[in-house]
Amino acid sequence: MEHGVAPLKSYTYADHYRDFDYSLLPGDLWCERLELLYPELKKSNRLFAVGYPKLKHNIVSISQKKSYASKFNLNIDKKIILFAPTWSGGDSDLGIFNIKHFSEIDNYIAIPHDGDETIAKALIKQGYSIHIMPEGESISTHYAYADILITDISSTAIEFARLGKPVICIKSSHYSDYEVKYIGIDGIPKIPHTMYKWDFCQIVDKKEIGNAIKKFISLDKQKAIQSSSEVPDLVMKMCAFYGDEAVTKSTEALNKIIAKIIHQ
Repeated sequence: MEHGVAPLKSYTYADHYRDFDYSLLPGDLWCERLELLYPELKKSNRLFAVGYPKLKHNIVSISQKKSYASKFNLNIDKKIILFAPTWSGGDSDLGIFNIKHFSEIDNYIAIPHDGDETIAKALIKQGYSIHIMPEGESISTHYAYADILITDISSTAIEFARLGKPVICIKSSHYSDYEVKYIGIDGIPKIPHTMYKWDFCQIVDKKEIGNAIKKFISLDKQKAIQSSSEVPDLVMKMCAFYGDEAVTKSTEALNKIIAKIIHQ
């Protein structure tokens, strides 16, 4: 079962999927692409689009939000911004390193990829406000409290958007474990071996993050709700189901696999 929902990085379409008897995947886009690349997977019905059981749509109370805001020194009366980038790979132009462009932004919580924990600790010593999640804590918990997500080409972008919340992605000339040839002249990444671009959300230059957030915050409350309530079709193709519904789909897939094995 795949651990992320963004099918951009090279491992998400590598031929290691041919080594598994069956794979439970986040969405139809995953299955369609892998079946195109490796036709034997389609012929033997080895791929199932089941969604992402880990992702939850938690509703929090006012008291819970106040407690959260107090814990992370946030203002509950302002939009709460979550900065949750993907792994930097040690590249100072990627991942959690982009927190250096947040100087004009307030009321945010920054959570690095667990692969960047050592780097994050060094940045904390430099004075940056970063929360390193302890073992057992899920990024999904923070989605419930955040009003907007800032990230790059991370799975967090799809997860947050799948919950119907607004996302801003940081444009880059390169990304960790992503082939440069798939970045268009407009700077928008393409999902390798598909017809789709990573264009379901705003994509801004690093130096424009502050302005993009200001524009979002300047929206009146009703407009902000309307603009974030529809889940783009592309996001649905990448993450078909989540939470309990994804658990049900996974169970159904496993039952089909077991029945097939017994029949054989």
